[in-house]
Amino acid sequence: MRRKINDAFRRPRPPRPLQADDDRSSVTSEDSDGEVNEAVMHKRLTHIRAVKKRSSVYCNADKYRRIIKESKLYDYLVVISLEFNEETRRYQPIEKYRYPEELSASQNDKLRAIPHFCFPDAFKWAPVEKYLSESYSFVLTSMDGTRSYGYNRRLLPPGDKPRLPEVYCIITPISCRLLFTQLLDEIERRRMVSRRDMEKLIREAYTRHVPPPGGSTTIMQMDTDGTRTSIMQPLTLQRPQDSRLEHVDFDCLFSTLKIPQVIQIFASLLFERRVIMCSGKLSKLSKCSQAVAALLYPFAWQHVYVPVLPEKLIDMSCSPTPYIMGMLSLCIPRLEELPIEEVLIVDIDSKDFYTVVGDEATIIPKKLSHALERALTDICGSLTEPSYGSEDDISSEDHEAKNRAISEVFIRYFVETCGHYVNHFSTKYDGGLKFDREGFIRTVTSRSIRKFLEVFSETQMFAFFIQEKEAEVEGIAQGLFETRVREYEAQAKINANKFGAKVKKIGRAVKDISREGGKKVADTAKDVRIKVKANLDAKV
Repeated sequence: MRRKINDAFRRPRPPRPLQADDDRSSVTSEDSDGEVNEAVMHKRLTHIRAVKKRSSVYCNADKYRRIIKESKLYDYLVVISLEFNEETRRYQPIEKYRYPEELSASQNDKLRAIPHFCFPDAFKWAPVEKYLSESYSFVLTSMDGTRSYGYNRRLLPPGDKPRLPEVYCIITPISCRLLFTQLLDEIERRRMVSRRDMEKLIREAYTRHVPPPGGSTTIMQMDTDGTRTSIMQPLTLQRPQDSRLEHVDFDCLFSTLKIPQVIQIFASLLFERRVIMCSGKLSKLSKCSQAVAALLYPFAWQHVYVPVLPEKLIDMSCSPTPYIMGMLSLCIPRLEELPIEEVLIVDIDSKDFYTVVGDEATIIPKKLSHALERALTDICGSLTEPSYGSEDDISSEDHEAKNRAISEVFIRYFVETCGHYVNHFSTKYDGGLKFDREGFIRTVTSRSIRKFLEVFSETQMFAFFIQEKEAEVEGIAQGLFETRVREYEAQAKINANKFGAKVKKIGRAVKDISREGGKKVADTAKDVRIKVKANLDAKV
């Protein structure tokens, strides 16, 4: 699969015979900036700099590191259920349980909105006998730029009669879906057996601190019933070295939308614009919203991220700041009434755009845009072909392989455009690292990539990425992205050596031909001189 991706980024685009004036098959035309004039560049830079000025507090890697270092595993956990409102004749979310009970003033402020994020579709509910539990998440951003991540598990409590679901919501300063999915899995398992055991687990987990990347924390659960004491199976929560690609369902995104549409959304996010995704299904919204944000890896979205926006908070979509928002389809009529400009709105269910900005096709350099489309087409096509084995095995293996391959395509895009960043750090007098942004842009030979980097390098996500690298005490950490950069550079060196060898071989061949040709010319000249002399002698 990696070979297919490499081929897609290396091979030229095939020509279009029916369009004589379309020369996009050539590298020269694909690298052209003709469509991006100075006025467009100025508008894009003005937007990015305005975003940076409004939200500069967001981009502070040192502050984030301090928060994580001092934090417990989670800030608080709340259980949200539904209650019927006689006045509105609809169900509304209410807090049923929290731990710890005492919260700070800022935490209480956030807690007022959390029930609506847990049940953005409260108005649709009625008691049911069966319900398959589902997970989703959201991000809350404070005025000082600190972020709180909400990881949710919606489930149906034990019982035989029709009943309403409840949501277990963990609020934490750490972005790590895999770790909290493990905790929510255990909470759900114990909830089905004993509420008391579940609450003990919640209290015990609160005493743990956030493990470092690649580390883990173990919860030893003591169960005392008054007559005996036993130790339950310990729960180990593992934090991945890099969790941003964990539990991301790219397959759901690409089976829902067309490849050019996903690339258009990706382009909008690169320049920190506003994107709204609409669907009638909560789980689909959550998965697709998470997937489009994960396309930015190794960079991370630094602005508002709400996979499912509650109907009550729809006015948030009028915010001038960048955001990724998901909305239930029932909210679309209200959305059309709001004064929203410069936003990309996509209906996931109908696979169509409601509104676009209009210049999305010129954000990504043409050559790389074509490469993205080729690679994604190859992957989505090859991984849907039938193979041997049981249907369950095929489905699971194919799904995981497709997710990995799709992430590799977008990583390759950033390798091509930003992989050389490691060559533009200098050491300061105190031993720290300092990034040379101008040198980073100037050394790129492709004009279209330089134009792209002039804007992208001023985004919050790029600034945060560089701050993290500058803060590395023992040099730049070698994550997945850096590994792919090294592989790319190694292959480029091999290709350059092969090309150099070919050039030398051709040079030697030309030299030999020249030498042989020169000898023939000299022999011919000598013959001519002899004949001329003979003719002169004959005349004399």
